Amino acid sequence: MSPHHFTRDERIKLETYKSAGYSNTKIAEMLNFHKSSIGREIRRNSTCKGYCAPTADGFAVRRRKELERHKRLDYLPLRRYVIDKSMERWSPEQISSTLRLKYKHDPLMQISYETIYTTAYSDKRFGPLLIPYWRQHRKKRKKRCLLKGKREIIKNRIPIKYRPNIVTARSRVGDLEGDTVVGCGQSGNIVTLVDRKSLYLWSALCPTKHSQVVSRAIVNILEKVEPQHLHTITFDNGTEFAGHMQIAKELSVDIYFARPYCSNDRARNENTNGLLRQYFPKKFRFDTITPDQLQRVVEEINNRPRKTIGYRTPAEVFNQSGVAFRV
Repeated sequence: MSPHHFTRDERIKLETYKSAGYSNTKIAEMLNFHKSSIGREIRRNSTCKGYCAPTADGFAVRRRKELERHKRLDYLPLRRYVIDKSMERWSPEQISSTLRLKYKHDPLMQISYETIYTTAYSDKRFGPLLIPYWRQHRKKRKKRCLLKGKREIIKNRIPIKYRPNIVTARSRVGDLEGDTVVGCGQSGNIVTLVDRKSLYLWSALCPTKHSQVVSRAIVNILEKVEPQHLHTITFDNGTEFAGHMQIAKELSVDIYFARPYCSNDRARNENTNGLLRQYFPKKFRFDTITPDQLQRVVEEINNRPRKTIGYRTPAEVFNQSGVAFRV
């Protein structure tokens, strides 16, 4: 199918075929367009008298010129609106969406939020007037779309929707949530595992986030727990957990993965990581931490009263469950 806009000749053919009584689907086949493109062209550029190729072409050319004009924020009323709302700390998406609602019949007063971002970061006239008022006023914009497709897909992952209901109920010890905490400048990582019922924390230092290194650290952490007291682990979707099948085999546990961008699927783990950040903030280099220092912090957290478990300590709840450790 053709990826380009309609030309004048194609509009003439479209008018001829439409007058002959052909359907949109048939016209699309003859002109090599998608049938929805045919319908949209007729709907946008027809008059009360029907579809006329020269008139339709004039509509399209005029509309394109208008769009090219306001994309650069050269239209004064639009520019004033965007600047005023930015100074009120509106986001570009809020500005764009409100313009579509407020001026839905005026194409000159509509602009996409992507165009606002692009203009602010490419045009020195507008950048200083807009960027300082946004929540994330970076000097350079990070285009997240460039990262799509580069992230490794974890093979044979089992989504959280297949996890047994007993895990959701938090009625037993041995259902864990796992994650990694990253040090400043990629200076190291801390693997964290939190029991869903007791909030008991296990943790270990990892020099890298390579899946083999992280998998071995997790096995070393949990191999002292008797197998009958380990049931499931729920990880996030980081590629450091790509070795989940090896972990499941060595520890005899079932492993599930949370939904992307749903931190509430591992709320206890996320909350405990926040406690860990009290000791090792984001600007802290993890290559300066020793295993003994980390273990002392873990013990403090495990012996801190927690509201979720009735102001008892995780160590207290965990030890009362009768979990046995290997010697």
